[in-house]
Amino acid sequence: MDDFRRISHVPACAANFPVGHGGTYREPHGGEFTVVALAWLQWQLKGDKKAAKMFVGNDCDLSKRKDWTIEKNAKFSTLK
Repeated sequence: MDDFRRISHVPACAANFPVGHGGTYREPHGGEFTVVALAWLQWQLKGDKKAAKMFVGNDCDLSKRKDWTIEKNAKFSTLK
């Protein structure tokens, strides 16, 4: 997280789920990690406003998902 906190020149966020480095991709359909990864890709690559709600705002959908934490740097709000 020290590295993440040093990123100040571009928008960045750190989403964490307490399962270790391998994530949940070994679970059927990729598990919980896939839900978040697909939302990110839908937002960033396709401009999907519904998917953006997973990450945007102080009360974003990711912060409501069980066991997830999210930290955003000061430039994160510049993402569209």
